[in-house]
Amino acid sequence: MKPKNLVPIFNFELTRIKKRYTYICVSLGIALTFIGNPAVAQLKITLKDAISKGLGETYSLQQNKILLENAKLRNTYGFAGGLPTISGGISQNAQMNTIRQELVNGLVIDRRNALSETFNANALLNMTLYNGGRIKYTKLGLQAAEQVAALTLSKAQIDVAATIALGFYDILRKKALKAALEKTIAVSIEKLKVVQLREKVGLVSALDVYQAEVELNTNELLLADQQLIIEQAEIELKRLLQISQNEAIELDGKIEVDSTLNYATLESFILKNPDVALASELTKAAGYQARQIEALRMPTLGFSANYTFNRNQNQAGFSLLSQSLGPSALIGLNIPIYAGNTAQRNAKIAQQQQAISVINELQLKTDQEASLAKLFSAYKNEVVQTKKQKRNYELSQQLLDGNLKRLNANQITLSDFTETQRSYEVAAYNLFNHLYLGKVAEIELKRLAGRSDF
Repeated sequence: MKPKNLVPIFNFELTRIKKRYTYICVSLGIALTFIGNPAVAQLKITLKDAISKGLGETYSLQQNKILLENAKLRNTYGFAGGLPTISGGISQNAQMNTIRQELVNGLVIDRRNALSETFNANALLNMTLYNGGRIKYTKLGLQAAEQVAALTLSKAQIDVAATIALGFYDILRKKALKAALEKTIAVSIEKLKVVQLREKVGLVSALDVYQAEVELNTNELLLADQQLIIEQAEIELKRLLQISQNEAIELDGKIEVDSTLNYATLESFILKNPDVALASELTKAAGYQARQIEALRMPTLGFSANYTFNRNQNQAGFSLLSQSLGPSALIGLNIPIYAGNTAQRNAKIAQQQQAISVINELQLKTDQEASLAKLFSAYKNEVVQTKKQKRNYELSQQLLDGNLKRLNANQITLSDFTETQRSYEVAAYNLFNHLYLGKVAEIELKRLAGRSDF
C-alpha cells in the first residue's frame, strides 16, 4: 500500500499554528496597550494652587493643627490649678443584723434580722488660696505652650510651602532641559541627514556618519533619562500635595527670579521669623518652668468647705434614728520644711535649663544672620549670572539656527557645526540651572525672613 503524502497535512497544520500564534500575539499586544496606558485625568496646577493644596492637606500640618488645638484647650486657669474643684458623693448601705442589748433599766432587746440603713450625701469644695505663685507661672507656661504650638504650625506651613515651591521649580527646570535636549536631537537628526548625503557623494567618510549616529543615539538616551528624572520629581510633588499617583499633572508657570530683594529689609524680618520667635517662646517657657519649681519651696494655703447629710435608721436597738445635716469649713497651711534638698536642686537645674535656652536663642540668631549673609551673596551672584546666561543662550540659539542653514548649504565644516551644537547645549544647561539656583536662593531668603510669597 502506497503511504500518504504528509507534506500537505504538515503545511496545513503549520499554517493553522501560525494563525493561532498571530492571534494570541495581537490580542496580548492590545491588552498590554490598554494596561500600560491607563486613562488618567489631567490636572493643570499653578504654584499658588500647589501651595494652597499642600497647606490644606499635608498630613504633618494636620498634626500640627491638632497639637495647637490641644494647647488651646489646656491654656485655662483650670489646668493651671487656679479654679476651685467641687465634688459630691452619695452612698447608701443596708444590712440585716441580729441584735441583743441589755439596758441599765433591765430591758432586754433581742431581735433577729433587724434592718439597719445608712444614707450619706456630701458636697465638697477645695480651693488653693496661695502656693507661692505656682498657679500664675503654670498659667503663663500654658500660654507659652500655646504660642509655641502656633509658631510651630506657622514654621511648618512656611517649610511646606518652600518645599513645594522648590519641587515645582525643579520640575520646570528639568522640563526646560528636556526641551533643550529635544531641540538638540532635532538638530542631530538634520545633521545626520546632511552627513549621509555628503557621504553618498564622497565628501565625507563613513566614520563621520557613524559619529553623527553616535551623537544622536547619545542624545536620545539622555532624553530618556531626563524623562525618567521628570517622572520621579512629579511623583514626589504629587506625594507632597496628596494627589493620586494615577493623576497626570501639568505645571503652569516659569522660573523667574525676583531681583528686588533688599538685604536691610530681610535683616529686619529675621528677628520676627518663626524660628527666632519659637526660640524666644521656648526661653520664656523655660523661665516659667523654673519659677514653678522654685514655688515648690513656698507654703501652700488652702481652703475647703463641706456640706454633709447623714441618716442612720435601725429597726431595733437603742438608737432607732440618727440624722445630721450641716456645713463645715477648713483652712489649711502646708509648710515644706525638709525634703532632702531636692527642691533647691530642682530649682537650680531649672535655672540651668533656662540658661541653655537663652544660649540656644542667641546661637540661633547668630546662625540666622550668617545664613542671611551667605544666601544673599549667592542670590546676588545668581541674579547677575542669570542675565549673562540668558544673553549667551539667545546668542547660542541664533548661532545654532544660522549654522544649521550653513550646514545644509555646505558652508560650514562638521567639526565647526558640532562645536556650535555643544555651545548651545552648554548655554541651555547653564541658563536653566542658574535660573533654578537663583530661585532657590530667593526662596530660602524669603523662608529665612518668615515669608511664603514664593
